[in-house]
Amino acid sequence: MKVVEVKKIDKKKSKIIFDDGTVFALYNGEIFKYRITEGTVLDSEEYNAIKIILRKRARERCLYLLKDSDKTVKQIKDKLKLGYYPDDIINETIVFLVKYNYLNDERYCKNYIKSKLSMKSLKQIKEGLYAKGISSELIKDVLEDDADEFEFNNEELIRKLLIKRKFDRENDDYAYKGKVLAYVVSKGFDYSEVISVMNRF
Repeated sequence: MKVVEVKKIDKKKSKIIFDDGTVFALYNGEIFKYRITEGTVLDSEEYNAIKIILRKRARERCLYLLKDSDKTVKQIKDKLKLGYYPDDIINETIVFLVKYNYLNDERYCKNYIKSKLSMKSLKQIKEGLYAKGISSELIKDVLEDDADEFEFNNEELIRKLLIKRKFDRENDDYAYKGKVLAYVVSKGFDYSEVISVMNRF
């Protein structure tokens, strides 16, 4: 593997780019140790030694990220990509984290729904999970398998939004009522359900 570019990231680290497209980041001391400059050719022994360093570093980085809060597989992958870890190291790290239950998308999904169901509509919750890399299939399975643990009170949530918009059924004009209706529906609630709550508000 031939180094085609050594690009500085900050004062401590640089990004190493190889002729086969492989990219990873090393600290200055490691770059000096392996005598890496543009044009350097790493043999398999040197490359494997560097991979051991990167593998250990990736695991430590992930365990630090997971210390205070749960994450999804996608979130961890994205963090490692930002750190310029090679794909094979990322995949190995994910396998390790899943194997030892440091990462569990089903657990994350379940806890996320529980934490949001008193504040957001089901549609908003799903969108939040999609953004974090949770599949629609997993969301569906969790909602079905743990249905007894989730109590969605849409009427209460709709009422909170109406209060937020200072909705007054008796005194608001037609145009403003329409704006409030559109606003609440945009939060993921069914049109007829919103109308029903507005009529009883």
